[in-house]
Parts: sequence; structure tokens; C-alpha cells
Amino acid sequence: MPTLFLRVVRLVCRFATALSLSLLFAASPGAFAQKRQVQKTPLTSVEAVTDIDAPKDPNDPGTGGGMDAATYFSRKLAPKLGDCTSRIRSTANDWIQVSHLQATKTEQQPGDLLIHATKPDLQGFFEIIYRVRLKEQRARVTVFFYKLDGTQLEPATILPLLKAYKIGDFEEKLTQALLCGSE
Repeated sequence: MPTLFLRVVRLVCRFATALSLSLLFAASPGAFAQKRQVQKTPLTSVEAVTDIDAPKDPNDPGTGGGMDAATYFSRKLAPKLGDCTSRIRSTANDWIQVSHLQATKTEQQPGDLLIHATKPDLQGFFEIIYRVRLKEQRARVTVFFYKLDGTQLEPATILPLLKAYKIGDFEEKLTQALLCGSE
């Protein structure tokens, strides 16, 4: 009896293995591509902290455009942080209007803001994210760009985008809005 039981178990295991392998090989390449994560390109990011020795922010996107664009990423020391969501939103909406963009998505809660903006001839969209964590004494506003095909921008194409949409000016205004709690 135990021998018959072991034979059945082995047979079931072989069948399960064969079925798993056949399903794996039968899957189309498109199925794997659909699982691929969409790559966002950070254009600017400003962090505000109350302690110069604060640990690295886990949401720090790094820099998106190499040496030429590194000046668009900074960390500011603020004596006090506040919830500046409405100021960040107002600043973002002004930039969207001046840039002839259209907000396609806006989600706002106290201390959290997400805005997507694009226009018909733009082959992607901008994402503006603001997060403040008063308990951690940390706030960050970041502007990302997503290409419609899901790939990341090449470093050579980032600088023209930064200039065309005046990201440097936008970053200065976002920094002022981010530091509203220090006023």
C-alpha cells in the first residue's frame, strides 16, 4: 500500500511540474512586458528637513539627468515644517497654466498631493508629488516625467525638457512653497 501511495504522489508531482513548465513556456512575451514597471524620470526634487543630520529619505529619487541636471535636486534645512499642501498645489497649478498643460488627475489630502499634467502634443505626462511627514520632520516635493511608452527618458533628452518647461523656475517656486512652515 505505501508503495502505491508513493507512486501516486510522484505521478502527481511530475504532472504538476510538467503543467507549470508548459504554462511558463506558453506565456507570450507580451504578458511579461505587461508586468514591467513603468519608468519615471525625476526632473527635480526638493527635500526639507529640520535636522541637517536627518537620515536619507527613502523616497529620494536621486537625480534624473546626470551632472547637468543635478542642480535641480536639493535638501533644505528648515527651522520648522508645516503642511504646505495648498501652497504646493497653487504653485503647481500656476506652472501648469503657464506651461499650457492640463491637469488630468489631482488627489489631495492633508500632507499629500498628487497631480498629473499633460497636453495633446506631449508624449508623456508630468507627475508632481508632495509629501510631508511632520512626525519625521521631513517634507519633499518631486516632479517626475513619464513617457507614454513606459520607458525612461534618455539623459540627453532631459535637459531640453528642463529648459522648455522652465523646471528651474518651477523648482524655486516649489521650494518657497515647501518652506511655508518656516515663515
